[in-house]
Amino acid sequence: MENARLYQQVANYSQNLEAEVEQKTQALNQKAQDLEQALQHLQKTQAQLIHTEKMSSLGQLVAGVAHEINNPISFINGNLNHLENYIVDLMSLLALYQEESAQPSSKIQAKREEIEVDFLCQDAINILQSIKTGSDRISKIVLSLRNFSRLDEAPIKAVDLHSGIESTLLILQNRLQAGEHQPQIQVIKEYGNLPTITCYPAQLNPLLSSTLSQIKKLILHVYYKR
Repeated sequence: MENARLYQQVANYSQNLEAEVEQKTQALNQKAQDLEQALQHLQKTQAQLIHTEKMSSLGQLVAGVAHEINNPISFINGNLNHLENYIVDLMSLLALYQEESAQPSSKIQAKREEIEVDFLCQDAINILQSIKTGSDRISKIVLSLRNFSRLDEAPIKAVDLHSGIESTLLILQNRLQAGEHQPQIQVIKEYGNLPTITCYPAQLNPLLSSTLSQIKKLILHVYYKR
């Protein structure tokens, strides 16, 4: 009977010990899971902070570049109209000289044929139009860069999504063109009547840029899987 009593005590002690070990093990596993989740959250937070810092630095860089480009391009745009008027006046004066001097000297006639006056006048207008087109293009890019950075705007405000999408598409346009390892991607714009949204403008366009880049990767993935 004494042996049976001791055996029962040992059995009870063993069961209690197993239960306690199981409890401790579960507690340690729970703590390990909590630590793992905390580590993942910390890593995610760190990545977000790094991304935010990069976007902030990128925004400042973009704003600086846009400012440096905007000054000379504004000067060019401001003088193009004057230059066009000057060229038109000079061409009018040249045409009047040709009318009044029906018989130019041989020297003038030779020079006129050498420089091809008629072609020169027409090509000068074409070149001027090309300069204006390029200047307008640069102005739009500068405006898009300023909209992309949005450093000079309030931290939080109502924002037009259409404007943000247009600015992002203009900046990323070269990534949509055909290249050695990708076909051309055509963007079909069918905007709805979206209301303005209240958000942080400085974070909107980087988000749109990242989203469009992911969409592009998905499109190329589907294309090459066909």
